[in-house]
Amino acid sequence: MQHGVADVTEAVLGASRALVGIAARSLVCMGQSVTLAQYRVLVLLHGRGPQAMGDLAATLGVNPSRVRRLYNVLVDKRLIRRKPAPENPGASAPISLGGDGISWTRSWIGDVRGGFPQGGRARGTGAHAF
Repeated sequence: MQHGVADVTEAVLGASRALVGIAARSLVCMGQSVTLAQYRVLVLLHGRGPQAMGDLAATLGVNPSRVRRLYNVLVDKRLIRRKPAPENPGASAPISLGGDGISWTRSWIGDVRGGFPQGGRARGTGAHAF
């Protein structure tokens, strides 16, 4: 039994190192400066779709004021947007990926999928594991 635990532990650590490497490479290849916190926002929005600011803060485990600062920076970089619904312009609009954020996350997903050996991809790996 002990041997099995060690094998699983080593596999999880190896997968974790691979994902960190992919994330780091994605940040470098992005073409603009993005912090790890900003990167997390982009990945969450890609995986979960538009999010209310409070929901995004809860998912990230940070205060809404932190998400507001991240939002302002990412809007300035044209990576995310907040577009009110035409039927209710006064309501709080969800945050979603902007044009540059959409193209970057699509490119990143392709890199993640291409980074795993053919046939070696386990169920639940890649960008959807976030």
